[in-house]
Amino acid sequence: MLPQSMPPQVINQQFGKIFKFWRNGIYTGMRYGGELYACYRTYPVEGRLKAYDLGCGLSSEGIQTCITCSSLHYIVWISLRSPLPISTHGRNSSTP
Repeated sequence: MLPQSMPPQVINQQFGKIFKFWRNGIYTGMRYGGELYACYRTYPVEGRLKAYDLGCGLSSEGIQTCITCSSLHYIVWISLRSPLPISTHGRNSSTP
């Protein structure tokens, strides 16, 4: 039997510390709870369920995931320790 994955954390975006980093290009990152994350995909407010569905899917694959919410959008973040390559959706993001 496979171990059950934890659902992604959903936090208010103001609690994460946003930064930029280089990984064969400039990406947006976030520090939260002692973990570093990379922006994986951004959804408009109407895409809340899509963001959560993606986060749950990544979590079920064993990828540590976090979702931030704001009045403008939802962002799915993956741990920088993740084996999954970073999506180009997070590259050069205009995330504040």
